[in-house]
Amino acid sequence: MKKHVLIPFCSALLLSLSACSFFISSSSHASSLSEERTSSTDTSNSNDTDASSTGDNSTSSVSTDAYHKVTPNVNTKLTDIADNTPSTGTQPILVFPITFTGTTFTDSELQDIKTLTSGTAEDTHYWESLKSFYQKSSYGQLNLTFTYSDPISLGMSAETFYSTYTKTEDQQDYAAGAAYALKKAVSTYQKNGGDTKPFDTNHDGFIDSVIMIYAQDASPSYDEHMFYWAYRYYDYWNSSCTALSDTIEGNIDKPVGFSYFWASLSFFYQYVGGRSGHGNKIDAHTLIHEFGHMLGADDYYNVDANDSSSTGPSDEPSGCKNMMAFNVMDHDIFNKLQYSWVEPYYVTDNCEITIRPSESTGDCIVLSDLNGWNETAFDEYVIIELYTPTGLNEQDSTTVYPQMSGVWSSSGISRSGIRMWHVDNRLAKADSSGNVTSWYTDAEVKAGNFGDQYYPVIAVSNSESYDNGPAEGKGFNALSLISSLGTKFTSYRPVTNLDLFHTGDHFSLSQSKYQKYFANTSHFNNGNDFPWTIEVVSCDDESATLRFSK
Repeated sequence: MKKHVLIPFCSALLLSLSACSFFISSSSHASSLSEERTSSTDTSNSNDTDASSTGDNSTSSVSTDAYHKVTPNVNTKLTDIADNTPSTGTQPILVFPITFTGTTFTDSELQDIKTLTSGTAEDTHYWESLKSFYQKSSYGQLNLTFTYSDPISLGMSAETFYSTYTKTEDQQDYAAGAAYALKKAVSTYQKNGGDTKPFDTNHDGFIDSVIMIYAQDASPSYDEHMFYWAYRYYDYWNSSCTALSDTIEGNIDKPVGFSYFWASLSFFYQYVGGRSGHGNKIDAHTLIHEFGHMLGADDYYNVDANDSSSTGPSDEPSGCKNMMAFNVMDHDIFNKLQYSWVEPYYVTDNCEITIRPSESTGDCIVLSDLNGWNETAFDEYVIIELYTPTGLNEQDSTTVYPQMSGVWSSSGISRSGIRMWHVDNRLAKADSSGNVTSWYTDAEVKAGNFGDQYYPVIAVSNSESYDNGPAEGKGFNALSLISSLGTKFTSYRPVTNLDLFHTGDHFSLSQSKYQKYFANTSHFNNGNDFPWTIEVVSCDDESATLRFSK
């Protein structure tokens, strides 16, 4: 069978960030192809400390006439929208160290790859490993396991490799070089006796998740197109890697590579003292961000700011300081909802609700317009959490992450308070030619009924150039952090402690200062009224009580 895909052109990558996603959507199907392989494998499981788990023991009851707790809808998930790694359960990851002539990995660097992916938090001597972060962020619901191939040589220098695979616009925009590396790595692994079937958990003929770590600095002087950077993408090239293919063939018996992320070893050390002077510290921030894309999240920084013609600060609706924007702290509560890690309270009438810190419990509250919420992450709504500078937030909230330098030279959010987000994560219909037309209805999304002639795409981005179909030109944002001050966030003005809501604060769209977070001012993006007034009755490090009225 074939994978039919919608591929947007990629804008230039943002130099000041250590990650970028080329976000696409596709329908998933099975397929066929063939080859043989193995390698020396090292399947690694770490003994991380137990992660917190969500629970129902908050001070609010689970259900009343005015609100109830909603279990994530299993009919529509991020894996239904593109070929993403499932966000729950045990997920096997295949890791390829990639070398060029003139470059290699030392034994200690190969060990650092294993440590930073599958080690414990303590093993990194800095923060978290990829595995430990996602165990904790998911409240124990996502367990990553890793298998490592021997280093794969691409048989040419890094500069020759670059010049060979960035000759055309297609090669630049669709990461031909990384696709070639993926093909060679998988075929070499198979020829050496490696079995890729364990990495195809949905049995569609494609390896679910590949990580390629290459032995080359992330930004060599000759890399005009930023090929050597960190990004998640897909392989859309034919077997000779010379022409873009609009359909991709898989192999159920010998699954092939498709979804991957590509990152330099230099990101392990760049912000902790460099490769030779890092004092045993290794840094997973970039890997964690890129794996967030593997799970299906978009970038929530403004990709349009990458345009070389851009001057001055860019609008940054999400406030910059979250994992899928500027690579810091825990995932925000919206991402945790779309990863199916939390069960929000959904408010339908006047009430009070008490919630605990979201980073340790997953507590959160969803409010919709009067037409109701479709009970998936793929709708328009307001979602509320009690943020605390603890757990996965603590490192970046108490210490300035070196990437956040210059105009961003502040730590994360060091005070507890309410984070209130306006989310527009609605799905639209794309046809086989990639044309995005109308919105899916709530009933279709809730049922996972996408139809045979269309497949779903997330229509709204935090970057105007990435908006699709019915969202184009409307000024919508996918994820907006609402400041208690009523001020907008820019790349020069990220979120601070003062932007959180605290005891005595009120929010409603009758207040003009809050209308700037909504393209239709006093209405949702969908045109419907948002009638709620929200009052923070009390808020401290342990809990917050909020009052809702309409």
